[in-house]
Amino acid sequence: MIEIYNEVVKDLLDSENTIELIEKDGAVVPKSVKNIDVMKPDDIRAAAERLQRERKLGETRMNKSSSRSHTILRVKITSLEKPAGDEESTSGVGVGILNFVDLAGSEKASQTGAVGDRFKEAVHINTSLSALSKVVMQLSAAQKAKSRDRESAPSITTPSCNSLAMKQPKSRMPPHISYRDSKLTRLLQSSLGGNAHVAIICNVTPASIEETKSTLM
Repeated sequence: MIEIYNEVVKDLLDSENTIELIEKDGAVVPKSVKNIDVMKPDDIRAAAERLQRERKLGETRMNKSSSRSHTILRVKITSLEKPAGDEESTSGVGVGILNFVDLAGSEKASQTGAVGDRFKEAVHINTSLSALSKVVMQLSAAQKAKSRDRESAPSITTPSCNSLAMKQPKSRMPPHISYRDSKLTRLLQSSLGGNAHVAIICNVTPASIEETKSTLM
């Protein structure tokens, strides 16, 4: 259970532990984070309820229990295959990571009445959400560019050496994705730009039209 509060990453299973982020096998992962075993749906539900109790909440003019941090419930799923006809033994291991991410909503101080600590929290929340939005737009632009390159690539059938040299497409530098702009985007790097599927649920309100529009875009 991971919390990002004012750009500090905390372990909600070990409140004394501030998490350091490290790069491992090409991915950014939390170092020295505590784990618990979950074997059935009720275990996941209990973990989610514990996370909600432990996370930072605060009262604003718009919400009595406003989230003041982003949280990630990270579940490592390990599966074993049973050989056909042999129920006793297992072979092969499949491992996947499922991230449940609860993002604090963007805020306008004029609407929430945020001052002091609430205002400082809002600044960090909005900055990290902007960084996430920027990464999503960069990934989208990179995907569109890749699609255009595929569509415009000439079909070459047994060309001569000279014609091949003339028609070779220029090598394109991989686009820069700004994962390092926030702790949130660093932690979600493999979920956003890796071999992943993403589903998003948006909570919107007519009281904040601009924020709602930005979220949907």
